[in-house]
Amino acid sequence: MIISHLKFVVVMIVLGAALHFEAAGQQERVKSALFIEPKIRTGPVLDIYPNLPEHDLAISGEVNIGWQTTGKQYWNEGLKFPQVGILLGVTNLGNPAVLGQEFSIVPNLAYRFVRSGKFELLGVVGIGFGWFNKPYDRLTNPENLFIGSKVTNKTILGFNADYSISDFFTLSSGVAYLHYSNGHNQLPNVGVNIPSIHLGLKYFVHGIPEHYQESDTVRPVSKKWLFNVRIGLGVHEFGDPVKPVGGPKYPIYNGSVYLSKRLGTILNVHAGLHLNYYTSFYDYLQFHNMHDQDRHGKSMTVIGFGGIEFLMGRFSFTTQMGLYVYNPTYKEIHGINNDPGKFKEKAKQYLSYKFGAQYYLLKTMYTTRFNPWLGIFLKSNAGQADFAEISIGCAF
Repeated sequence: MIISHLKFVVVMIVLGAALHFEAAGQQERVKSALFIEPKIRTGPVLDIYPNLPEHDLAISGEVNIGWQTTGKQYWNEGLKFPQVGILLGVTNLGNPAVLGQEFSIVPNLAYRFVRSGKFELLGVVGIGFGWFNKPYDRLTNPENLFIGSKVTNKTILGFNADYSISDFFTLSSGVAYLHYSNGHNQLPNVGVNIPSIHLGLKYFVHGIPEHYQESDTVRPVSKKWLFNVRIGLGVHEFGDPVKPVGGPKYPIYNGSVYLSKRLGTILNVHAGLHLNYYTSFYDYLQFHNMHDQDRHGKSMTVIGFGGIEFLMGRFSFTTQMGLYVYNPTYKEIHGINNDPGKFKEKAKQYLSYKFGAQYYLLKTMYTTRFNPWLGIFLKSNAGQADFAEISIGCAF
């Protein structure tokens, strides 16, 4: 795995050395902006559930291969010329015998909040994948209740403080929250959560860009309300974060209808309804001889939601927050198996979150209308993973 990562880094360096572009009109050429950023990261693995194995601080070695955008794409200026990259990392989770190591690849974006002289403050978001070499195993590794599958989602949220020390090098430090989850696809799935700090050094292969290419024209973005339809398929194991282990994987059929509106070049807002049909709920009701006259209806949930979508060419990142308006079986099950008076259990009956990434068939420069997309999402109930899904949709 490490050798494969090194090969990938070498290929990226060779390709990046040849990249350049012409600035629009009569503007002078903007320097090529490929950078390579090795960094070291550390932080505690949080114990958010009882009976988790002992561990020390997690320590990561990472390389972020990135690009400082300078205005070639329409969304660069709208996002204040962010840095985009692919992060490759290896993490020791503080207990090699039980937790092993994690290997990751995470596409990421750094949004510039402040730029003053040689100093920059950036907000960072990354969504990708982690691979664990010692997940839970009933026979060989029963202590690892954090993660029950080899492949998980990895999400990074944080802030970086950068300071230029020469025309080619920038010191980078920051704080971030790392979260790993398989979307309740395989139990146990307590999830790995690491508040972390890092120190790194960015090397700009052709020097730090001296300026950015700003547009003199206002792009005619359509700001009409659009009607959207989405259908999706999710999968999960039915149960709490750590049990029952080894159960069947149930499909969740879901769809949405919602309105969307562009607020600018890169921002799209949503409001509408999600409908989910849980086959796991149906089997639970059938096994317990409950609601035999209306099992299909009781296996559904309805969520009213609002969301924000950040558009970048054909890609977008979406986050949505919702409130259950119909959720009878989840409430009934958790009222039996848990303390319904606890705030966390109460919140999971009402609050829903969904985030993910979409890929559009066409560029989203002017509108998302008649532009089909394919998306990958993770859904949770008040922070506890519910299911992972793949979906398609279109605006009209």
